[in-house]
Amino acid sequence: MVLYLVRVLAGLLLASTAFADSRTALKPIFGVDYEPSPSDDTNTQSSSGGVYFATDFANTNFESLWGTAPASDGSPGRGDLAVIAQTLRGNALRMYNFYPGYNHLPFLDGAHANGLKVIVPLGNYQVVEEALSNAAQSTKDLTTLINESKSHVANVAWGLTNEITGDSNCKPTSGSASITQQCLNLLVAACKLINQLDTSSRPVLINHVDEPGFTTPKAVKAALQSAGLGTFYNNRIIQGLDLYFFDQTPTVQAQSFAGVITNYFNDAALSSTPLIIGEYGASVGANSASEQQQVVADSGAALISQMSQHPLLLGGFTFEYSDEPWKGTANGESTYGLQTFTPGQYTTAKTTSGQSYRVDKFTNRPAFGAFQKNAASLQG
Repeated sequence: MVLYLVRVLAGLLLASTAFADSRTALKPIFGVDYEPSPSDDTNTQSSSGGVYFATDFANTNFESLWGTAPASDGSPGRGDLAVIAQTLRGNALRMYNFYPGYNHLPFLDGAHANGLKVIVPLGNYQVVEEALSNAAQSTKDLTTLINESKSHVANVAWGLTNEITGDSNCKPTSGSASITQQCLNLLVAACKLINQLDTSSRPVLINHVDEPGFTTPKAVKAALQSAGLGTFYNNRIIQGLDLYFFDQTPTVQAQSFAGVITNYFNDAALSSTPLIIGEYGASVGANSASEQQQVVADSGAALISQMSQHPLLLGGFTFEYSDEPWKGTANGESTYGLQTFTPGQYTTAKTTSGQSYRVDKFTNRPAFGAFQKNAASLQG
């Protein structure tokens, strides 16, 4: 009887510990990467300092995209947040850039009202480029961003950079290392700032490209441990991977998808660190719409299956909610959207400074339904 009680108490303790972990409490995540670039957002327009000079749309300037703020003709806004939660049936959003000085709180309010978890970005620009050119300004900007939403219930994790080794400052030009020491130091500095300003247990997602041996995630872990942030790593860090398999059929892609996840949790250096798939999907520019649909269907189903097998696989995000024309046409980079623009159908709205922007009508691609079906199966 005593042994039985010990076992029961031990089980309750383990369950309590797992529930208390701010990272595993996020599970299940089944969401979309969200960067709703309007149809007239081009490289030329962006670089000229126009209304779309950046990719931060999650603020009061663009409320007619994600909310219901009226367009200039009086029609209601597009309401992306409600569509994602209620029609697409996603439960989380991951983005790439928030900029200091913009008001993101109404966006977070809208996300929370729709039951959406948000990975709030602390982007590559502030963490890397700005830090290298003006460290004091970088610290100031990151401080502003952290303080803005550190108490908001919709902010379930910080998204600290994305594919950082894609930055020329972070990719070694020789040797076997996958990331420069300079950029490891910048990540450490950002984690120290988060630890100082946000004393909650809010997780921190660091998202990487997929690479043999998971060398960058391991390097990040070692750098944080060496800097005295071992406890921070053990309690708050989530590793992220972007999984694309461009030269494979949709069915084989799903098998490869599952294989990478299995390899991650079989790796002794990473097996105890929670994982999120930061991006998966397919471009219509490089495939047919039916192939994109199959990739989203098969990889999403593989993700759900793997989540049931690995307690520390928290979920993932399909790339992406809508097309981004500013990325151009090379390799179909601009056409990963579950939705695309309905030609010629848009209204306009104005930013807080009076600049006009498009509020496009979307057309669902077949992949929209594939995501929807997987999300419904996960929710039961």
